[in-house]
Amino acid sequence: MRNGERRVFFSIVILFILIVLRFILAAFLPLSPDEAYYWLWSKSLQTSYFDHPFMVALWIRLGTILWGDSPFGIRFFGPLSAVLGTIILSMTARQLYGTANRQPVYAALLLNGTIMFGFGMIIMTPDTPLLFFTILTLWAFVKALRMHTAKAACFWWALTGLCAGLAFDSKYTACFLVVGMGLYILIRERRLLQQGAVWFGAAITLLTTSPVVLWNAHHHWAGLLKQGARMGDWHPERALTFIAELAGGQIGLATPLVALVCFCGFLKARREKPVLFWLILPGVAVLLFHACGGRVQANWPAVLYPAFMLAGALVSWGRNWAVGTAWFCMLVLAVQGLYAPLPLGAHWDPVARQTRGWAALTDHLIHEAKAEHCQALFVPDYALASILAYHDREKFPIISPDQRWSYLRGHNRIHGAKALIVSEKRSEIQQGEKIADRYFSQRIVRSYHLEETVSGEGYRVQ
Repeated sequence: MRNGERRVFFSIVILFILIVLRFILAAFLPLSPDEAYYWLWSKSLQTSYFDHPFMVALWIRLGTILWGDSPFGIRFFGPLSAVLGTIILSMTARQLYGTANRQPVYAALLLNGTIMFGFGMIIMTPDTPLLFFTILTLWAFVKALRMHTAKAACFWWALTGLCAGLAFDSKYTACFLVVGMGLYILIRERRLLQQGAVWFGAAITLLTTSPVVLWNAHHHWAGLLKQGARMGDWHPERALTFIAELAGGQIGLATPLVALVCFCGFLKARREKPVLFWLILPGVAVLLFHACGGRVQANWPAVLYPAFMLAGALVSWGRNWAVGTAWFCMLVLAVQGLYAPLPLGAHWDPVARQTRGWAALTDHLIHEAKAEHCQALFVPDYALASILAYHDREKFPIISPDQRWSYLRGHNRIHGAKALIVSEKRSEIQQGEKIADRYFSQRIVRSYHLEETVSGEGYRVQ
């Protein structure tokens, strides 16, 4: 076996190990609050929701039909789509770089080494189906650009439109990808606008996204306004802080060397692979503009990751080190998530902070509520209310005043219940305050403030 073949074989073995590890983590890692929130969505399937489109709820519903309301059932399609997405990204790289080069393997290794994809595809959030359908869109788009016969072009542009629409049905940030494809065609391939196949693909996209648009139209554009309103902020005096946070978040989620390789690949793509440059540029520009007015959440650039990794494969230096350090970080995160060998505090252990101790806390809060003769738990924070509802084996009433529950069918409004208010404790504990602690491995992960009220009004979460 030659040296190049040996490297490819070794890379495939590593990817297979990661596949197995993802399914293990999906089965044994407890649910996070956001996942519990989307699980509640799956119990009330709609064509869209207040926060995001419907795809994450549909994936959870299908997974729980197969495996029940367990963490593995809720997450099942995440690790599965990561396997398919890795294969399809390699196929896309082969279309871009040819079969004789090692870029397809490197692109797959780079993407799987990022925490955003490598670990994020275990956790079921809207970014999970978004990443999968983004990869499908890139694959179909690159194929469509190479088609010369009318019949083949019509098929591949239709598939591109379908995948782009499904990405939008996963998360609104898929618009970055659609704008990037449009700009590339306008600037580099304007001749395609004379072909009916491109417009047919655009029509398929509009048709696929119409359920989300119609839901918004019937709900006063609640979802689109919620996401779009974030662009209205303008605080240039804090721009450097927000841009630094954006860069730091991506260095963390991509791992430092992978982030450096992919950024250099993005710059190199402008001349060598302009299709990748234009697919990435609109998203980067919008996120930098938003950072001039407000904080950009670390997961928002997820839609750009597959194209960034394809661009990173252009860089010949540092790829082995980038992949090696990224996979080492992934392994450390996985071991810490499963076994927590390092006694880290909650601030430094995001996996424990998000996933551990919820079942015991729920039982304790229900016991406290019953001891105080309360009829319900009153939980203002939607994520906390969701995870408590998931672990509420007694179906004790949990109510929340957050208006987002009003957009879910079947969540009735409750008036005037005597309730125990539960809120996360963010200040120092004062003498006489009633506190409930959430533990993991004899460590306090979070503390919660408890207070009685006789006017608990809100929506039934379960």
